[in-house]
Amino acid sequence: MRILTTTIGLLIFNFNLLGQHQFGLKTDFGISKITSTVDDYYLSYRAQVKPSGNIGFFYDFSFGKNSYLGIDVIFMRILGNEYFEYNQARRSFQGNVFIPVVANIQSDVYRKLNYISLPIYYGLKFKKLSINLGIQPSFVVTNYCDGENYVNLSGGQVGSQKYYVRKQKLGVGSFDLGAKASLDYHVFKGFYIVANYFWGKNKLHVDSYLIKEAQIEQLTIGLKYSFINKEKSKKE
Repeated sequence: MRILTTTIGLLIFNFNLLGQHQFGLKTDFGISKITSTVDDYYLSYRAQVKPSGNIGFFYDFSFGKNSYLGIDVIFMRILGNEYFEYNQARRSFQGNVFIPVVANIQSDVYRKLNYISLPIYYGLKFKKLSINLGIQPSFVVTNYCDGENYVNLSGGQVGSQKYYVRKQKLGVGSFDLGAKASLDYHVFKGFYIVANYFWGKNKLHVDSYLIKEAQIEQLTIGLKYSFINKEKSKKE
């Protein structure tokens, strides 16, 4: 443990001597989508985007004239709205008579996932514009869903029923890994406009007999502010 602490301390000390650094706060808002993989012939499906956002801290270390490495620590909020409709015609045997039965089940599901994410990226600077590419490990903090379900069975059996699901926990994994790309544009005095796209490459397992897998996407735009900038202080 002492060796690890010493190594980290030396790295930080050398970075401070040799490199140029930025550390600050960032926040962005936009849209997200959760897309499920369904495996049923009678099931129709569509996914819709919902509001989304991130907030956290960033750190960049420049090791060349136009190159740098960065890491963020962010809280990521992912929302998704999915609609499922199940239709199947079958025959039910009642007494000595076969009765045709049509099953129609509609589900409107709102999923909510909260993550702590650690994007790690490589960046290239082109004057005021920077391009970043990297990976983003994410750890699930909380997850649940709300929904409305409508069931209609013709043929004199159940009839129509409507019931609600509130804050039901999702059967998703606790870890997700994906690809992340972003653009930074330096406006003035440490302020940047940022645009981000995240694609959850590892498909989340969902505990459902109809939904086999789900994955997330997020597109946001926002601001970041560097309140520690060694490069700026050197020029001044």
